[in-house]
Amino acid sequence: MEQFTALKRKALEKYFSRMNDQQRKAVFKIKGPLLILAGAGSGKTTVLVNRIANMIYFGNAYNTEQTYGTPSEQDIQFLKDYIDGKTNDASTLADIVAYDCIKPWSILAITFTNKAAGELKERLAGMLGEAALQRRLSTQPAQGYSGVNVTSLDFQAVSPYMIQTILREL
Repeated sequence: MEQFTALKRKALEKYFSRMNDQQRKAVFKIKGPLLILAGAGSGKTTVLVNRIANMIYFGNAYNTEQTYGTPSEQDIQFLKDYIDGKTNDASTLADIVAYDCIKPWSILAITFTNKAAGELKERLAGMLGEAALQRRLSTQPAQGYSGVNVTSLDFQAVSPYMIQTILREL
């Protein structure tokens, strides 16, 4: 099992190899809220898109040794081939390593502008496909929250004041 866990982590690091170590750290943190503060052009949107993709495709696979069964020799060979660049089949990778995946409709991404929310939707659709996003994708103006009840993968563009209010409630 140790070999499988090590190969799984290497394969996921390769899948997200476009990012630096700090960005990958944010991508692999799937439990609980995450606040990303960084300057313009630093890759915040890329991190958010990849984090959401990781949550949906792979779940908590990177952070756990648990699996949904005993990995076969074929699974281990696939991971070795993936790491060596002999295959880039992300769907099979997800089938083999995914654990405790997050449902798209339970994710709330909050941005400061409608433009940023639209870019998130566009990039996610390109990475995951429209079907993976499921249900409703919308950009809505700031509105009061008396508790967050998310029924779809939803993108909110809100004011800095609303961000502070939401963070206090978390």
